[in-house]
Amino acid sequence: KAAYSGSEPFMIFLGVKVLTSNKDEIFPDWVTTDKSNVANPDKYAQLLVDFITFMDKKGHTINAIGLDKESVRMGIDDFKIAVDSLRARTKRLGFVVPKIVAPELLDPQGDVPSGYMNTLYNKGFQDRFDIFGNHYYQRDHTEAGFAKLKYEFDLAQSDKARSQWATEPHWNGDPDVWVAETAIGAMFDHTDLGLEAFMWWDYPITGGVKPKQSIMRAYS
Repeated sequence: KAAYSGSEPFMIFLGVKVLTSNKDEIFPDWVTTDKSNVANPDKYAQLLVDFITFMDKKGHTINAIGLDKESVRMGIDDFKIAVDSLRARTKRLGFVVPKIVAPELLDPQGDVPSGYMNTLYNKGFQDRFDIFGNHYYQRDHTEAGFAKLKYEFDLAQSDKARSQWATEPHWNGDPDVWVAETAIGAMFDHTDLGLEAFMWWDYPITGGVKPKQSIMRAYS
């Protein structure tokens, strides 16, 4: 926060992802159901509220949350419960009600009948997310991959205008020219749709000697 010098409001985006392959360590015991790697959505919301409360005591406001990044441990019904509970509890406690970023999938799925985004809309739960955000790797920078991203983006705009965030564009590999081309192409795929925010991996604000870091700063 001290280093921020931009003109836009300062925001903190909380992207929740469990960094363990041990299914017995994915959630605290009190959050799980009868399966240790599946969360009770209401208790999961309380876990997030506990974190928001902790950060508030440190002087930080959580403005946006991606609830279930990549792994899709919650089905759409549980996603709805978790969002409703999170919104109600933060409002009741006087916190800023965080914007919900979704679908936050590992890769865009496109027009899959049983896919995440189609199911969300078919069930009528589209008001449970505020910002369209998805992960998009260099491997997705193809005509077919972009078509999947565009389908989900268009669906996210079908009921109301939503900001688009590139919550995890990737630049894997450095400094090969062809790698740079696909990485920048992935970003242009987003800007073609109307990009409003992006989050790079390995992106120092200052310093950094890798070619990709200089290019990322220039792009920013």
